[in-house]
Amino acid sequence: PFDLDRLEITGAAVPVLDGVQINISIPMLAWSPAGTLLYIRGAASNLSAEVMRVGPDGGAHQVDTSWSGAFNSIALAPDGRQLAVGAGLGTGALSIWVKQLDRGPFSRLTFGGSDRRPAWAPDGRMVAFIRDSGIGGSVFGRRADGGGTERLLVHLDRQLQEVTWSPDGKWLVVRTDNGTAGAGDIVGVRTSGDTTPVPLAASRFTELSPAVSPDGRWLAYASDETGENEVYVR
Repeated sequence: PFDLDRLEITGAAVPVLDGVQINISIPMLAWSPAGTLLYIRGAASNLSAEVMRVGPDGGAHQVDTSWSGAFNSIALAPDGRQLAVGAGLGTGALSIWVKQLDRGPFSRLTFGGSDRRPAWAPDGRMVAFIRDSGIGGSVFGRRADGGGTERLLVHLDRQLQEVTWSPDGKWLVVRTDNGTAGAGDIVGVRTSGDTTPVPLAASRFTELSPAVSPDGRWLAYASDETGENEVYVR
């Protein structure tokens, strides 16, 4: 119960539903203004995700038949021998792990509780990742072997949803949250020296999915400028 006039809680919480499916901390339910509640019943949908390897011939097989979990993002190391994984469900339970392929150990890399979207540095020595907070978005990096301490690489006053490296390792390209129309922008930040954020694709439209070309001269991204998402290069 809640008093709208005083903006105060007026009593104890009361359970309403059990067994609502949670998908990466988001409950699968929706209210109608008339008071009807629709929801999906079941356990979290990615508690037993499996990682598959697909060859040039289209054949697919599970990387490690003894390995599954609540994976929400993955990134393959430049040498193809390791896989960085965002794992966990719900706020306070998200972290980055590194898996030795195919049937090697699965080691925890971060302990921040809200870490996701891993991205390998071009030399394979560091893994960058997004850490959520209530005061903007940050990208941290840590050595892939777990040594040393994590290092702050990027901080913006907006939430972040994607991060990728330039091929020479001198830039990180991030995409801001697109929760509202036109909110998604693509920004570049140098990894050393002057780390002032540089807008790369920032408009009243929503930009998504940044990808830097192998020679570092081109940026590909998606934009809804025409009313639907299409791919642009600049």
